[in-house]
Amino acid sequence: MENRLFKVVNKTTTEMHNEPFRFEHTLQEFIVEHPSVLTLSDTMKEVEISWVEKKEKGRRYDIVAHFNDSGDTAVVELKRNKIDERALKQIKNYMSASTQEKFDCGILVGSSISPKTLDAIRKSRIELYVILLNCFDFGEIENVSTIIYAPKETERDYTKYTLYNPSTNSSITNLSKGKLVYEIIKEYVSSHPLKTIEELQKEFPIELANRGLEAKLQIIIKNDLGEDDKLRIRYFKDPLTCADGEILICNQWGIGNIQGMIDKAKELGMKVTSLNKQ
Repeated sequence: MENRLFKVVNKTTTEMHNEPFRFEHTLQEFIVEHPSVLTLSDTMKEVEISWVEKKEKGRRYDIVAHFNDSGDTAVVELKRNKIDERALKQIKNYMSASTQEKFDCGILVGSSISPKTLDAIRKSRIELYVILLNCFDFGEIENVSTIIYAPKETERDYTKYTLYNPSTNSSITNLSKGKLVYEIIKEYVSSHPLKTIEELQKEFPIELANRGLEAKLQIIIKNDLGEDDKLRIRYFKDPLTCADGEILICNQWGIGNIQGMIDKAKELGMKVTSLNKQ
């Protein structure tokens, strides 16, 4: 597929010139500076770059990204030119390998893709996305075009929620499961400023997740993780401040472990309303 872009001014049509990335690292730098180009859908558009050139057990991940709205963690494989079957094999290896990183989906980024490779991706049992990214120059104007190929179907649940706190008469809507948990705890911390980290951990114990979190994870931890700590990707980047320091909130929430937190919100006097599934 050839992607062409035109500029129309006063009924005059001029084709813009495709300026491919000369090196893979310049493509990588561009995505780090503009993470929104990794937007996949209306439910996967709050992109945060977690790692660049991540190395683990002999593997090197070009980019690891987290979608704060859906809660998904994705491994991103970059190709300066065409995405081929070798790239597909590589990202499948990343997705299926038994490592400390657990990826919900994979993203292949390149300038083009062969029909054969695209067909193989669509038949894959692994959740893979393709982004064809191209830059076009027209004088001093730079434009970026993306074409997204998404899996035909997914069984994951993307229900959004509204959180209402009667004590502050505040309402927050369109929350993913992870953001719902974050806002529940944020509301509680705001109304209980004298609570310590230990007291907050007792208020929101791991049991609320119905054993749906990895063994090493807690819902609330002290904000003392190093930049290279493998657990950092499992927590929201923005800390909350309590009586004796800062805390981080776990972002690993799905249909299998969210109900305990919804029940906890109701216990605390908050109201959670489920919106229509996307």
